[in-house]
Amino acid sequence: DYEKFKEESILQKNFPYTSIAPLIEKLKANPLCKVQRLGYSIEKRPINLISLGKGPVQVLLWSQMHGDESTATMALFDMFN
Repeated sequence: DYEKFKEESILQKNFPYTSIAPLIEKLKANPLCKVQRLGYSIEKRPINLISLGKGPVQVLLWSQMHGDESTATMALFDMFN
């Protein structure tokens, strides 16, 4: 079933922020999502907090603490789908 929710716009492991910016904007239209800008990186790229869903249990998923570790970001957008 992975093909049903795979994010097709991210095709390579190394991608710039401009590749995911439209995906973040798309999430803002989802009533279950809340997108907050927490600040900016040293290179002036936005740092976002994306909250999804509701319920008594909260889970924190963190991606790309290091810029070259992008597979978690890819997985998160699959999960958002």
